Amino acid sequence: MDPTGSHLVLTTGTKTSDAARQQSIQHVYVHSSAFTSSPSDISSASLLSKWDRHLNMSPAPPRKRSTRKSSSSSGSGTTFPQCVTSVAWDAQYGTEGGAKRILLGTGRYGRVYEASLLEGSKNVPVSSTSHNATGGPSGGPSTSHSSTTSDDYIALVGTLSTGDDESEFDSEQDQGQAQRPSPLNPPPPPARVDSIFFVRTSTDNVTVLATTSGIGRRTRFHTMTSPPPSSSSSSSSSPQPSATEPQHQTALGAAFAPNAHSSFVELPGSIDGTQMKIIGDDFAFMSEFGIYYGTIDRGNTALSTQNNSKAGGVKDSSILMFEDINIFSPPVGFGLTKYHFVLLESTGTLTFVSRISNKIVQRDRIPELHATSTTPHPPNPELISDARRPGSVWLRRGENLFTVSSPYEERDIWRLRLRKILEGSGVVSPSSNTPEQIKSDEDAFDDVVTLCQNPSERSVVNLCRAEYHLSKERDVLAARWFAKAPKSLASFAATALRLCLPNLLGSAPDDTQTSPSSNAALIAYLTETFTKLNKQHQTSFKKPNDNVQFVMLGAWLTELLLADREASSKNNDAAIGQFLAHHAKNLDSATTLKVLASHDAAPHEIAAAAAASGDYASAVASALGIKNIEQSRAKGAIAAVRILENSEMSKFADVYYRHAAELLSRAPIEAGASFLRRYKDGLDPTKLLPAILHVHRLAEERRELEDDDEDEVGGDADTPHSLEDLIDEAILRYLEGVVKLGCKSTAIHNYLLSLYAELDDEQPLFRYLTSITSSGAPPPLDLPFSLRCVLKTKRHHRSAVKLYVLMGMLRSAVSLALAVDPGLARSLAKNTAGPSQKDLWLLIASHAASDNGDGGDPVDRVISVLRESGSGVLSIEDVLPFLPDFSTIDTFKGEIVAALTVYSEKISSYKDSIAECDLACDDYREEIEAAKGRKVEVERNFRCAISGRDIMVGGERVDKGDHYYAFPSGFKVYDSELRRVVIEVLEEGEREELEVLMKEIEDVSRAVKEEDGRGGLGGLGLGGGVEGAKTANEERLEELKRRYDGIVARECPLTGDIMIDSIGKPIEGWDEDLSTGRGRGGEGEVKVGGQG
Repeated sequence: MDPTGSHLVLTTGTKTSDAARQQSIQHVYVHSSAFTSSPSDISSASLLSKWDRHLNMSPAPPRKRSTRKSSSSSGSGTTFPQCVTSVAWDAQYGTEGGAKRILLGTGRYGRVYEASLLEGSKNVPVSSTSHNATGGPSGGPSTSHSSTTSDDYIALVGTLSTGDDESEFDSEQDQGQAQRPSPLNPPPPPARVDSIFFVRTSTDNVTVLATTSGIGRRTRFHTMTSPPPSSSSSSSSSPQPSATEPQHQTALGAAFAPNAHSSFVELPGSIDGTQMKIIGDDFAFMSEFGIYYGTIDRGNTALSTQNNSKAGGVKDSSILMFEDINIFSPPVGFGLTKYHFVLLESTGTLTFVSRISNKIVQRDRIPELHATSTTPHPPNPELISDARRPGSVWLRRGENLFTVSSPYEERDIWRLRLRKILEGSGVVSPSSNTPEQIKSDEDAFDDVVTLCQNPSERSVVNLCRAEYHLSKERDVLAARWFAKAPKSLASFAATALRLCLPNLLGSAPDDTQTSPSSNAALIAYLTETFTKLNKQHQTSFKKPNDNVQFVMLGAWLTELLLADREASSKNNDAAIGQFLAHHAKNLDSATTLKVLASHDAAPHEIAAAAAASGDYASAVASALGIKNIEQSRAKGAIAAVRILENSEMSKFADVYYRHAAELLSRAPIEAGASFLRRYKDGLDPTKLLPAILHVHRLAEERRELEDDDEDEVGGDADTPHSLEDLIDEAILRYLEGVVKLGCKSTAIHNYLLSLYAELDDEQPLFRYLTSITSSGAPPPLDLPFSLRCVLKTKRHHRSAVKLYVLMGMLRSAVSLALAVDPGLARSLAKNTAGPSQKDLWLLIASHAASDNGDGGDPVDRVISVLRESGSGVLSIEDVLPFLPDFSTIDTFKGEIVAALTVYSEKISSYKDSIAECDLACDDYREEIEAAKGRKVEVERNFRCAISGRDIMVGGERVDKGDHYYAFPSGFKVYDSELRRVVIEVLEEGEREELEVLMKEIEDVSRAVKEEDGRGGLGGLGLGGGVEGAKTANEERLEELKRRYDGIVARECPLTGDIMIDSIGKPIEGWDEDLSTGRGRGGEGEVKVGGQG
């Protein structure tokens, strides 16, 4: 059965001739789908008739020796019935639908065939044919009984050397003891291929494992490995061989090709079936005297040369003799599990042998396997391996099936594996410390660790692992495993003392190990311990207080690394830097820096350690301490810049400000770029400005000194100053960058403008001024300071003109523009609006009329300005003063005529306006006269429209002390109520004027009252008239009353602008009185405009 449990091949036969002792062989194929209806129904099984024909018609191979003639062969050309005795399934690519590549081992001559099986093959059903004595179908040609698909084939691929063609009794014949085979002494049956397997290796080759055995025959173990595809002797274009010749075109067939790597091992004795088993890469089988076992080498490490005939794709092979485990007769059954050999002895005893220790671990006597009164002759039991589950063993006796299993098979396996590894400890040889051997030992220990079931077992393995490596003088490797062992098994103090003791004694094992002054083992141990402690600290739910341990271990490790570097000729700076960088967060910065300083560590090492621990101030100071040569100075500053870029700005911004000047002076480009990158993080450019100014001033002083030296020696004044130029470039880049990022600091903008002003090229300055004024917002500049900076240079006039415009000094801007670019002046005048535009054009015209040396006619220049100014700005009479006293009128006659025409039109327009004004004045006079005689009739009973208080009842005034106003709209309002409403809507100036009028009216009324002895105006002295001539006070009072009425009673408060403006305001306390149909406030008064 194949590993998928889907394909089953049966070999059956019946005796047809006792004399010939031949069997009629049939091969039957059954698919698992045949058992879906009934487990015992195999009616859908098919005969593999093609197999039968191919196997039974194959001639016998020629014999190598002919000294004896055995009855087991009848000469060349004779047909021999053969049968399939073993099948090698494709465990990797086999599926339930078909097994396209399988190998068949047969029962004669060691022949191996390649075949395929498909679920849908249409072979002859089992019940439809009968067979003759030779195994061929009777009643017609055999080809009429099967119709197979193209994938259903069988082909011979090779023949294994079984030893049948050699005389098995040569030694006995030489001694005269051999007996000729006869009917009474028949020859032993031929050797058969009783087990065959194949696997695919990592190099795309195929390794075939097979055993041949038989009663009285040799027991051999065969291994074949196909050569690489390039060395294959066959190709797709080669002619097809005959059906009786081996075919090597396929990968399986290539394993039997002449150039394949093949070998066999002959084991002593003979056995009827080796029962070979494979689990993973491990295989084992029985011989007469023991168990042969080993491992499949999928990497083909043994195939070092192509012609290595000993290479068979097998490694670590050995044999376990039965007598070593007190078994003195070959077992009748054999099974293989992951860690044990299972043997079924003829006595009915199951024996379990450890594959690791090669010792018996358990023996069980199965009562069901022994004869009883009811079953005096029980069927022979056998052990069966489950093809679908390698390692599963079943015990069958008759129709009874038992499972052989152990849920604790892996228990204590790690002890046995560990004990086996430790058997070789303490023995040191030149080959024991090679990389290959070390890797092999490590892999072995890793396998043991995988077998452990709890941390305690793994701890024991790690401790033994460390002791094993230490015995092999692998101190560094042992130290790493000592660190992983729990302190209860290997205390820190004792282990550290053991590892440093060889160094204290000043001895070393050999040249291949560390030197006498090396602390490599102790360093490795402390490093692993430190890492382990750090990991525990990070994963612990409750953080332990282990800072002291970190500080002590870190300081000790730093000391050891530095001492090891001083004592060794090798440069291990990388090891120190890696340790400090990786564990900096757990080290005490001050202690580490003291240790480094005590060993005269390089400044860059101290800087790296301080930066990794978060002490950026010390890191920057150390990095800047590199001042030996110019290149190192820049290198130290660059290192400091990189350190600062990794710092947290909120905590270490002052480090930037403190060292900014030195950073700029030593690495200007890198420092400026770093400053700009950290601007978004909060680095304030105004706090960097003092350092920038200082560095720029020093650069200018150095440049002046160098220029003076060059003048003295007659050098070139244009020689570039590299560092000073880099400083200027870095400062400009930084300031431009922060401005683009949105900096609005006036100091930054002023300094940037001053730097632009120092340049010979005006374009950067003019572009900068244009950019900051394009948005229309006020520029972040001190404009007077900026103007002084630009004017001091006596160049960059266009920029000065722009600054004049920004300051509103248009006449100065135009005056300066006229001196450098008249076109710019005219452009400014055109873009100016308002009354000042005419003044600017007059200034331009005055400049055009002056003799500027161009030789042109002043009249033409002035007229050109007049025309360019546009209509309505300048007229001919405006520019006439600028013209010479004696000028030809023909030049500007057209302008004079146009001006006179415009004046004439304006005069006509003014006359029409005067006439309209006269008519309007007449209308106003008539309305005034009509208003003097206007009267308003009032009812006998009416109330104040605002407060609701009665004014007139029955024709009599209710409150004679408070006069009222009757408006044309029909509303009557008390003066006090009207004044209260009007005051709230008056402007501030009118309210003050009203208060002054009220005070003057009271004063004048009091004076009038004193003069004539008649009462006053009540509250405002607005009582009856005066007979006869009026006094000055009375006239003054009437004038004040008119002014008072003009402010308070200019309009009706309920129909005029006051009411219109109050529409959007809520009316507080309003309540609708449905009975009277009028509104009333909470206290009987209307609140206008939201006011009481």
